[in-house]
Parts: sequence; structure tokens; C-alpha cells
Amino acid sequence: MKIQFLKLDMSLITDKNINANEFRIYTYLLSLYNENKKCAYPSLETISENLNISLSTVKRAIKHLSELRYISIEKKKAQIGNHNIYTKLKHLIGAKKTEIIDIKTVEEIKENNVDNHQNVRLARKYIDVNSSKAIKEMLTLMSNKNVREGIKNFNNKLAKGTWRKATISNLFREIVQVYYTFGEKINYKVFNYYRKYFDIYAIQPEIR
Repeated sequence: MKIQFLKLDMSLITDKNINANEFRIYTYLLSLYNENKKCAYPSLETISENLNISLSTVKRAIKHLSELRYISIEKKKAQIGNHNIYTKLKHLIGAKKTEIIDIKTVEEIKENNVDNHQNVRLARKYIDVNSSKAIKEMLTLMSNKNVREGIKNFNNKLAKGTWRKATISNLFREIVQVYYTFGEKINYKVFNYYRKYFDIYAIQPEIR
């Protein structure tokens, strides 16, 4: 997810000469400022629509910002009438006033952590781990030793034809089987998931 940031003069944030709508309109113009053309040139209608502020309010705000000398307004003729060009924005900061930073959501961070977990990377060598997001997450809650043992058993049974398909669900069964075989305690989330979607009493998998 890309988020664009605008650097603002601290004095603008506490400026009592402008109201909330004027602040939003002014910072919007700052964000649209073109360094090469040395101006910002959104139409009044564009400002109104994008900021959800009435056109009449936008016009009043632009006039007030001009009176405060926060902006200079130049009129330019167009095919369908004149439009404003905004120059000399008082609070413009530097040549690079904006930065685009890739901000990951909590869900994206979680997914990235799951994808890079050693058990998931190991399983990915043998099966399509993306076919089940839930089981992929379960793999992160299992011991690496048992995952490796489960993969070894899984590959052996594939070679013998016990398993006919190399699927993540079949691999998951084999890893859980390792816990049963060794009599080891399994993570409660893994156990509850397995009990809900698989036959908890099937110690040996069916031929598929």
C-alpha cells in the first residue's frame, strides 16, 4: 500500500489566520505543486470534488488565501473559459516536498511473516503452500523437527503411491501424524483446526 506524505511548515499547522477548510485547500495545493512548472493548477471543481467542499466555499477560501499572500493567482485562458494557476505558495518546503513510502497493513505484515517462516519455506519446496492460507499459518505453529519428519514421510508415501496427490492438506496430515507417533503435545490452534476439518481418529491416511 503506497502512502504519500507531505512535509508541512510547523507554523502552518498552528496558523490561526485560516480555518479548517482553508487549511485543507491550501495543503491540497501544496501537494499538487509541480516543481518543473512552479505552480499548481487544479480547477475549482476538482478541488471541490476531491475535498468534498462546496464550490462556493472553495472560491471564498482561495480568495482569502490570496489576500493573505499564501498564494498568487494567475488567470489562464482555456477553450472553455479561464482557469486559475496557483504560484508562489508561501509554505512550500524544499524541492522534494513529498515522499512516497510503502506502508504495509497489519494483515500484509502477518502474511509476509508467514510466507518467510522456515517451515513454510521448507514445505514450499515440495507442495503449493498457497493453496491453503489456513494450513500455511498452521505450519508456523509446528516444530521444525516434526515438519521435516512429516515431509520425509510424505515424500516416501508419494513414491509408494499411498498419497496420489502432493497437496498441502496431505502434507499437513503427515506432519500431524508425526506428533501422534512421537506422542508429542501439539499446539492447541493446530489441534482445533485439525479436529474441525480432518478426521482426528484417522491415525493412518486414506489412499487418495
